[in-house]
Amino acid sequence: MTTPAVLRLTMIAMLLSLPAPGWGQGAVPHDLTGTWDGVIRLDSAWRLRDRPSSRSITARVRFNAVGDASPATISPRTVHPGNFEIDFARFGFTLSSRDALGWVVSRDSIRAILNPAVDHGTVELSGAARGDSIVGTWRYVSDPGGATGTFVLRRVMPRGDASTDTVAMASAARRATKTPDRRAHHGETRVPVTSPN
Repeated sequence: MTTPAVLRLTMIAMLLSLPAPGWGQGAVPHDLTGTWDGVIRLDSAWRLRDRPSSRSITARVRFNAVGDASPATISPRTVHPGNFEIDFARFGFTLSSRDALGWVVSRDSIRAILNPAVDHGTVELSGAARGDSIVGTWRYVSDPGGATGTFVLRRVMPRGDASTDTVAMASAARRATKTPDRRAHHGETRVPVTSPN
């Protein structure tokens, strides 16, 4: 039996397989891999469950690397899975998951879907990429309500720095709790030492 979620993901895959306009020979596609922070603004909303309490919210979207894809092998069919941290409840609606899918449409145009595994209740992003910035529009697709607006995202964690970011967060957490760490003789492992209080 085919569910609406399976049909939606199949349609996304079919759309991604179409040739992208502007993907000329020698074009260098934009790589979405990394963490993007920014602001999402609400321009209009209709028939939502709740009234918006804000016109602007902060956003963080993470796109993962795709296997062994490199700038030379990324194509319009390269879909970056990821996740997001955006409090859409302040705009009057919520999404059922934190999942995200993003892909490059042409050398300077990107698309993304937040909460992609449902047939309605998604947020679709469409933007122009310039270096480590993306500027564009978004829309909330639901039944019967909806919302639209604009967004600006900037890459704050470069491609391939996920492990560095994780180590930095762990180091900051240790400093915050003042927990020293002890290394094994050959430096393979870190073992937190806690005080017996």
